[in-house]
Amino acid sequence: RGMREPLDQGLRELLQRLVAEDPGRRVPFIVTLRTGARAAGLVPFRVEQEFEVIRAVSGTMTPAEALALSEHKDIERIEYDGQVHALA
Repeated sequence: RGMREPLDQGLRELLQRLVAEDPGRRVPFIVTLRTGARAAGLVPFRVEQEFEVIRAVSGTMTPAEALALSEHKDIERIEYDGQVHALA
């Protein structure tokens, strides 16, 4: 395929576990769209914030929705939208 996968392997494995263990859980994500793609009608959530400069939107979706969305040709990247803590 030559392109970077929309989900990194660790996040994909976590989402697959959550589908089985807690399928209704809503998880916050940032979704980056490919050039020319529009979020409306594509992402399965109400867009909470849009970052036009980097063609990204944020919102919550279930693990199954995230996995399905990662297969869409207009999705460049899906990332967990959460706090990152620096190691001391």
